[in-house]
Amino acid sequence: MIKNSTLKYFLLLILILLIIIQCSYFTRDNMAKLYFSSPEKSVSIISNLLRDDELLILTNYYNLENTDIPLEDFHSGKYYRGEINGEKPAGLFKYIKPFSPGFKFSHIEELENNITRIHLTLEIEQGEGMVLRSNHSFDLTESEKGFQILP
Repeated sequence: MIKNSTLKYFLLLILILLIIIQCSYFTRDNMAKLYFSSPEKSVSIISNLLRDDELLILTNYYNLENTDIPLEDFHSGKYYRGEINGEKPAGLFKYIKPFSPGFKFSHIEELENNITRIHLTLEIEQGEGMVLRSNHSFDLTESEKGFQILP
C-alpha cells in the first residue's frame, strides 16, 4: 500500500508536469489562428472578448509574426492593460489595447501592404448637454483567410 505522503508527492509532481506541458504548448507556432470576416465585425468581437476577459482567445486573433512582444505578455493581460516595459498606465479602463470596450466603430482607412486602420469613437454624456468624445484606432492586416489584429 502506498503511503499518503508518497501519494501526495506523486500527485503534486503530476500536477506540475501538466502545468509545464500546458504552458509550453502555447507558442506562436502552434496557436490556433483566428480571423475576422470584416473590419466592422472585429470591433464587436474584440469588445466582447475584452469584456469577458477572454484574453487567450483574443490573442489568437493577433498576427504575431513580426513582433518581439513575448506571448506571455498577451496571455497574462500585460499587453492589453498597456503594462509593457514596466509601464503602469492610469486610466478609466481595465484594458486599453487594442481598445477599451465601449468604443464604437466609426470608419476604416485603407493603408499600404494590406493594412486597414479601424477608427473608433466613444461618447460619454457628461450631463447638461455636454458630451465627452474620444477617438482611437487600431490596425488589422488582411490575408486570404480574413483579418487579424496587428500589435
